[in-house]
Amino acid sequence: MWTHCGVIKDQSNLKNGLRKVQNLKNQSLNADVSINGNNFTDLINIFDLESSLVTAEATIRSSISRLETRGAHVRKDYPNLDKNFKYNFRIFLKNNELQVKKTKVIDPSNELSTCIDETKEISNFEGKLIE
Repeated sequence: MWTHCGVIKDQSNLKNGLRKVQNLKNQSLNADVSINGNNFTDLINIFDLESSLVTAEATIRSSISRLETRGAHVRKDYPNLDKNFKYNFRIFLKNNELQVKKTKVIDPSNELSTCIDETKEISNFEGKLIE
């Protein structure tokens, strides 16, 4: 994930990463899981691997879909923020495959917009707890 879907991303690396994740998913189908008495370590490990692969695939598919740089999502091949591209990407499971759905972002209410506009920018973080 660090190599193919790290801080700075591009289409080629993302697609290579997706291929590698799919290859790992295929290989994991042949994993030997043995349960000995009350020892379920193999089963726990394979569930952990499968959930990690689903998370990796969802992250990469979402990153491939967003053709812009926005916040912490940096695309080397799409370096600019597109202010007109107001969409979220939702990942869902359909027919046992992860799918990406683009949904339009709903503009905030007038009350929330006013609150945001009236919020003062913090320029000095000295003495503040930042987590």
